[in-house]
Amino acid sequence: LTWAVSFGNAILSYQMASATPTLIREMITPAAFPKAASAGLLIVFVIYVGVGACGYYGYGRSLIEVPIMNSIAPPGQPLDVWGYIAVIAMLLLAFPHFLVILMPIAASLEYAFNIDVDSTAKRDLIKRIIARTFLVGIALVIAIVVPSVDKLINLMGVFTMIAMAGVLPALFYTRIRVFNEGSLKAIWKASRLEMSLLGALTLLCLLIMGAGGYQSIVDF
Repeated sequence: LTWAVSFGNAILSYQMASATPTLIREMITPAAFPKAASAGLLIVFVIYVGVGACGYYGYGRSLIEVPIMNSIAPPGQPLDVWGYIAVIAMLLLAFPHFLVILMPIAASLEYAFNIDVDSTAKRDLIKRIIARTFLVGIALVIAIVVPSVDKLINLMGVFTMIAMAGVLPALFYTRIRVFNEGSLKAIWKASRLEMSLLGALTLLCLLIMGAGGYQSIVDF
């Protein structure tokens, strides 16, 4: 069942649904988002393929048993120059990714507590700082308490990212069409092939979530 876990991690690598509304809101030209997203995903794909190819060329199939970071920076052993370079590079890469994930969550928290995000008043600024510091604190506690970050990522990838990238968009799309066209029956009559494909993909995602979730819990 490890293939289901790997699928969740792959979805996690390309998933941007949680950050999309925030990105569109902050864009000067929101209508350009499809082109920007396509270009960004293409760049990410090229980088991932390049890094993956280099990792496979350098370490071969041994990475299946030992993650690449453990090969470069073995746990419990002092780091050499390349180990420090790898760790620093990972931190630099993870920081903007952390911000991209944090911002939508922070926006939701501020909305829940009626914090005016557009206000320049000192009081609202302090509220935003407190809210975001609270979220960073939660992330810090998780990082300290959880014994294995990669296993936590497996759980997140399977249970949250597949749902956000595969299940929820299909449900939202169907719901919007129901609003516009009146009923699910009308949608089915108008787009049987599309809805059949959408239903099959959603069911596949749910099955992968079940299989991958079971394996992730067992491995945790």
